[in-house]
Amino acid sequence: MEKSFRALFCMDEHKVEYATYMLADEVDEWRTSTQELLLLELKEGVPITWDCFKRAILDRYFPLTLCEVKSRQFLDVVQGTMMVERYTATFVALSWFASYLVPDEEKKCEKFEWGLHQRIQSHLIPLRIRKFTDLVTQATLVEEDMRANAELLNQRKRQQPNLSPIETRSLLPATGNNYLRVFQRIQLARIAGRSMKEFA
Repeated sequence: MEKSFRALFCMDEHKVEYATYMLADEVDEWRTSTQELLLLELKEGVPITWDCFKRAILDRYFPLTLCEVKSRQFLDVVQGTMMVERYTATFVALSWFASYLVPDEEKKCEKFEWGLHQRIQSHLIPLRIRKFTDLVTQATLVEEDMRANAELLNQRKRQQPNLSPIETRSLLPATGNNYLRVFQRIQLARIAGRSMKEFA
């Protein structure tokens, strides 16, 4: 909702009216009864401000106990067996309840990074990516590369079933980390303030 307000340049005095227009039927019924109670609490002629209305919505639909539970879940969230896409969705949803733990993009990236599967994390930590969307993109690329390598390895194992573990490792492509080298070159180019054409 706040994002919509910013996009529409919505003035404070119009926020409650706009928000109530956007509410679903069940929430709209709650709003009608709550608005009457809020008007009784306020002095006569004092309009309901957006902050007052927002507090009432949060108290009703996100009680403090729920926020505390979700905040603790955010502290514990890790990728585990989830795909990066699912981990990202879970992370973002829970981070809403614990914004005080990730007050800026750098802290958000650090928390996300440390929750990633160790094999993915080891590729990303040295890059120190501190833009969340870039970090998610790179984590997804690493995951896809790992999946492709595992698929290729399984395919080659089926073709040559009696190999030792050392021989099996030699079946992996030598260029498995090309995306990482390319990303590092892009980062260095950005730092140097040059275009990729100059840097290539």
